[in-house]
Amino acid sequence: MVLSGTYRSVATYIDERYPRRQPGKPARVRPPAPWAPVIEDYLTTLAAAGQPATTIKTRRQSLGQMARELGGCPADVTG
Repeated sequence: MVLSGTYRSVATYIDERYPRRQPGKPARVRPPAPWAPVIEDYLTTLAAAGQPATTIKTRRQSLGQMARELGGCPADVTG
């Protein structure tokens, strides 16, 4: 997509679609809705098994990124 127009209209477009966040606060990006309950259930089992919080955080980030890249729903991937 190519956007043309005045500098102000392009800057407004960018500001509306890509909001700025506070420095130092990492953005928490949620996985697609179909993936969220599956990932949360898995993370709950990790917590119940006594896995450290750092492991759970890392898995949350990794699985969320994977879900966003794959899109769709878990059934599309697992068959």
